[in-house]
Amino acid sequence: MGNKERQEELHATDKKITRNKRYMLVLSYFLLVVGLVSSTILSKYYFTHKGASEWLSIWLQCSGFSFLLIPIFLPYSILKSTIQKPFTDFNRKILTLLILLGIILEINNVIFSYAASYLPVSTSSLLLSSQLGFNLVLSVIMGKQKITFWNLTTVILITLCYILLTLNSNRERPKSLTEREYFIGFFCTISEGLLYALYLAVVEKINKKIDCYEMVMEMQLVMEVTATALTTVEWCS
Repeated sequence: MGNKERQEELHATDKKITRNKRYMLVLSYFLLVVGLVSSTILSKYYFTHKGASEWLSIWLQCSGFSFLLIPIFLPYSILKSTIQKPFTDFNRKILTLLILLGIILEINNVIFSYAASYLPVSTSSLLLSSQLGFNLVLSVIMGKQKITFWNLTTVILITLCYILLTLNSNRERPKSLTEREYFIGFFCTISEGLLYALYLAVVEKINKKIDCYEMVMEMQLVMEVTATALTTVEWCS
């Protein structure tokens, strides 16, 4: 009887943990969608209202890294909920890889900023959906994942979107936008989707070897600091 009660208690605990994980997953997706949509709209709003500095837009995309210091140091320094000191599990190999990913992130931000300065929000958002297709291909190549019917359907629908976009490009294009600027923005957006998909694939591969939440946040901080530092140096030079 005691074993049965213990099993029921463990089962209830597992269900609670699973439910909490789902809530966190939904919250993460919600914040991700809000962040992506907001960044696209705000970037276009800045350039539409005579904003002339691409470097300011690039810098703002990664300068919010300081907020990551709260979940990194709060559990150890104030809440005392963990004994793991921040940044103690890093070695030279991981640090070098994170710096390289930070450089990729900075290049991605540059491309995104230039694309946002040329294309309208609707066109840019549609083109950025190409990242789904790139994610699928890279997850198969790097993550050894299988292609399912739903994944393949997504890629087909994205291809159809490209065709429709090309057919209606003249109607979508602002009058002040030249042919050269439009295609620069077009190819910059496609490149940004591919580069960011590569960035996500590499980060996912690294995260599979890590089993603690703290180190994931620390890795993100290192990449964002690297991108911000590079942007600041290039902006001031």
